[in-house]
Amino acid sequence: MYAWVDYNSNGVKELNEFEISPFPDQASYIRVFTPTQDFVKTYSNQFNQVLNINAEKFFKDKKKGIKKFISRFSNQTTYRIERKTTKDDILEAINPFLQVVDNPELLTLNSSARNTFYFNRNDPVYGIDLNWQDVRSKTLMVNGFDSRTNTFTSVRSRYNITPKITVNLDVKRGTRASGSEFLTTRNYNIGYYELEPRFIYQPGATFRLALSYNFANKQNKLDLGGQRSINQNAGIEIKYNQLNKGSLQLKFNYININFSDSPNTPLAYEMLEGLRPGQNMTWNLTYQRNLGSNLQLNLTYDGRRAQGVKTVHTGGMQLRALF
Repeated sequence: MYAWVDYNSNGVKELNEFEISPFPDQASYIRVFTPTQDFVKTYSNQFNQVLNINAEKFFKDKKKGIKKFISRFSNQTTYRIERKTTKDDILEAINPFLQVVDNPELLTLNSSARNTFYFNRNDPVYGIDLNWQDVRSKTLMVNGFDSRTNTFTSVRSRYNITPKITVNLDVKRGTRASGSEFLTTRNYNIGYYELEPRFIYQPGATFRLALSYNFANKQNKLDLGGQRSINQNAGIEIKYNQLNKGSLQLKFNYININFSDSPNTPLAYEMLEGLRPGQNMTWNLTYQRNLGSNLQLNLTYDGRRAQGVKTVHTGGMQLRALF
C-alpha cells in the first residue's frame, strides 16, 4: 500500500518518507506493527448503528397536498466507533459518542459518522442529496500518537434533461488533518473545497459518455507558511457494453496543478495526490470479457505523465472463475 518518496534525496529509506500510494505501480511497501511487552489497562468500546427514515412509508396517500411533498424526503444515518481509553471513569468509558482525538487518555480510535439527507431519491428526473461525513483514527505507537481526521459536507444534485442526458453537480467543503508526535513533518490541517459538474450522455444500454470538470482549492491552516494548491481536472469517460459478452471502458484526465511551495514534502504529496505541480495526464483502458458461463477475463492498462517525470505505463490481467 505504501510508496517510498526520497524527500531529501539521500538514498536512505526513512520513516517519514513512506506514503499511502494513490497509484498501484508505486505501492511496493507494507507497514508491519511490532508488538511490545508493555501492557496498558484500557476500556474498550465498540458501537455500530444504522438509522433509516423514509417519509414515503408514513404516507400511503402521496397524491394530496403536503403529504405528497413530505414523502419525497428520506434520511440515512450510519455510525461506527471502536476506541480504547485509559480514563478510569466507567460512564465515560461506555459512552459511544466520545471521539476527541486530542484527548491524551484516548489510546486508539477508529470512528466513522455519516448522514445523508435525500430529496427525490427515487425520482427519475431530479434529486438532491446533502451529505455530512466525519472519519477519525488514532493509533498509539512506541514513539507517540498518530492521528488522522477527515470531515466534510457535500451537496450532490442530478437532473435528467432528457432520458438520454443527465447533468450532475457536486459541491464539497471540508477539513483533512494529520498529527504525529514523532514524525512532525506529517502535522497539517488542510481546508479544502471542490466543485465538480458532470455531463452524461447515454442513448442506450450499450454506450455511455461522461464529461467532467473538477476544481479543488486546498490550503494548509497550520502556521507553516499557508501552503495552497489549486487543482483543475478535466476528464472524459467512454464505456461500451455488449450484453452477456463484456465491456470496454476508456478514461482520460488532464490535471493542472498550481502549488505555492516545494513539492518534496509529505504535505505536498497529500495536497497534490501523488502528482506534480504543472501539467499532468492520467489515462485508463479496461476490457472485460465473459468466457463462457463461469470465466471472466479482465485486462487493464494505466498510464500517467507528470511534468518533468517520464511517462509510466502499467498493465494487468485477471482471470476470475465464478462458482
